[in-house]
Amino acid sequence: LKPVSHNTLHKLLNFGIKPETILEIHQKKPVFIVKYDSQEIAMDTKIAESIFGWKYNNGEKVTTN
Repeated sequence: LKPVSHNTLHKLLNFGIKPETILEIHQKKPVFIVKYDSQEIAMDTKIAESIFGWKYNNGEKVTTN
């Protein structure tokens, strides 16, 4: 996580998203919809831009050259 403000950090933490949370992206537009821990939440682009991670496919980390 790399939030742009304290407010954004608190929103992510209130959603239950913290470092090492595994997220599955279901939709990117018009809003981001992510699934984790049997929950689905929608968030605006500003909040979603604070989340960084690695892409996995079938449990294996996808690397790009």
